[in-house]
Amino acid sequence: MRDLSWPYFRLTGVVDKLAVSAEWKSGYLTADPELLDVADLLVDLGEELTVDGVEGTVKAGFGEPVSAVLTLIRSFDQITKVEVAPDAPDVVTRALSACVVVG
Repeated sequence: MRDLSWPYFRLTGVVDKLAVSAEWKSGYLTADPELLDVADLLVDLGEELTVDGVEGTVKAGFGEPVSAVLTLIRSFDQITKVEVAPDAPDVVTRALSACVVVG
């Protein structure tokens, strides 16, 4: 784990059999285009994302790190590696704990 605080995350995985990744660092999101294509569809559809054990919903989007990480989690076919700041909000750690990380 890198010595970074929230908001920091890096997700690696698979979309359409392609290895892809996304990272939020220093206020900026970078991600592979194939992953962003799927995530953009969720945003365009106005998806409301939920996390087990957390009240309420989060609208899919990229404007802030919580919505970005939840949108991206939902966009992967498979997640193979997760890095997240240890002080990430509960909604993020719960969402990530529900992911089956293969690798």
